[in-house]
Amino acid sequence: MKYAASPGEKRDWYGWLIAVRELPSWKNPRDWIESLRERGRNLFFPLNELLDPDGQLYDGKKPRGRYEFVEFSQAQEMFSSRPWFSSESPCPWVGQTRGFINLEWWTPPADREFDAERILGASMGFIVRLRDDRSWDLSTKNQYALRDASLKSGFSDGDDLFDLGEEYDEYVWGEIARALAKIDLAAEKITYGTSHNRLRFDVLSSPRGLSAEECRRRFEEYAEEPLEIWAYNNRHEDFRALLED
Repeated sequence: MKYAASPGEKRDWYGWLIAVRELPSWKNPRDWIESLRERGRNLFFPLNELLDPDGQLYDGKKPRGRYEFVEFSQAQEMFSSRPWFSSESPCPWVGQTRGFINLEWWTPPADREFDAERILGASMGFIVRLRDDRSWDLSTKNQYALRDASLKSGFSDGDDLFDLGEEYDEYVWGEIARALAKIDLAAEKITYGTSHNRLRFDVLSSPRGLSAEECRRRFEEYAEEPLEIWAYNNRHEDFRALLED
């Protein structure tokens, strides 16, 4: 397991930092590195296959960069005055920043996106490019159209929705239900499994006793009304630009 220099030693800051935020699912918040690794083991593409204990990033057997774990206090000594530096997040679904991953790529910018996505998916933090302090936060409040809640492809095919368990899903569904109630409509969340948008409805109803066709027409009238939820940042162009040298 690779650590940054101890206090008092010279530090080699690489090109990027990725913040690691505490999550409610962490069993031992004091051990943020093991908590990160535990979450990373449960990803579809496990994080331990990318971040090797020797301090390098790997694609199979080929090294593609290097990294170090950095304690929050170590980063604070160097970057506390930077505009992006903070222990707090405005997002209620993540906790404080507990540490950072000091990161450098040896690959072209186009080949870095998947690596960064995997690390951020485990850390639920933000990434910053140190040369110009440009940052991008994974957890943001996104604005969608109410229509997204009716579509299999809604919320970017469901990919924007946090994987933070039942409580988060209840929050999103509550926002959908409130938006529908404002236009005198109601719906039940789908209960069957899906690899697409899991927080959607198939059938509408109305407390006013509207027919199914009347419900559908009323929904179409208001389908472009805004729906704001906390979710994964979907401003991908900003993310890709930050990965350039």
